[in-house]
Amino acid sequence: CLALEDATYNSHWWMMGKEVAKSCLIIMSYTANNPMKITYCFFFTLSHEAFKD
Repeated sequence: CLALEDATYNSHWWMMGKEVAKSCLIIMSYTANNPMKITYCFFFTLSHEAFKD
């Protein structure tokens, strides 16, 4: 999952907050074999953060 983790750490999602990125990394580590779930993780995280503000 190193490639996925690197992609997340180097992306704009990381800039949203370390806790958000860490949460997504944890989920990604369990869904590395299912790109659809990884995508859902990103969209869910972004939506959740957007509604928090």
